[in-house]
Amino acid sequence: MERYLLTVDWEDIESNYIYPSLSATELTQKDILLNRKKPFNDFFTNKDIMFTPLVPKYIDEHSPNQIHTIADWHGWIGRKPKGELHPISKKFATLLQQYQLANHQFYPAQVLFENKLIPYEVFQLDITYYKQLVDYNHSTFARWGLMNKKRLDSKDIFQVNNSTALDQLLKENAWNIGFNKAVMKAAFAQLDMVYILLFGIIISPRLKEAIETANLKGVKITTCPIEFEIATKEELA
Repeated sequence: MERYLLTVDWEDIESNYIYPSLSATELTQKDILLNRKKPFNDFFTNKDIMFTPLVPKYIDEHSPNQIHTIADWHGWIGRKPKGELHPISKKFATLLQQYQLANHQFYPAQVLFENKLIPYEVFQLDITYYKQLVDYNHSTFARWGLMNKKRLDSKDIFQVNNSTALDQLLKENAWNIGFNKAVMKAAFAQLDMVYILLFGIIISPRLKEAIETANLKGVKITTCPIEFEIATKEELA
């Protein structure tokens, strides 16, 4: 089953332009949004929160030819909210809401651009949801190189019995554990977006096509190096 990696694209190759990142240090609700002590994956429950203002910035503001513009997806610069939170445009958010996403939340946001507050969204995706989708009896895991996303040792392949065992393994050595063979339950096939261990956000072919058709800026799609399979009823029995 084919899936794709979805990441921020910092550069518009056609125009040779580098997109700025967004700074959260100017937020009016900075104490709530940046200093929370809740677990990394928790959603915000306060209905009155808003990520405003998010300010486009470069690491080196004095470099020539850096004209701020806003894309449909930006990375963060400096301090950022804890968790898998991503500032995205209203256009991107509206598109995503038409598809089947793993456990998630949208929060209102505004980007300060050309002295105007532009409506935006901050999208949060549950980074643990995938664990309930794994067929642990048939999936295997391996250690990966983070830079090249290749398995470090094809002989070092192992299984874990359940999500609790996986949690313990990740606590002991989280930085390079990923799937070798990903066998998933049937519910996985219905999802167009889910966060996967080590690799981050993956999307379905139909969501990939929709993003490309919408010509979203600041979005990069690449082939996922993991092959996904759906467990048969006999395997799950």
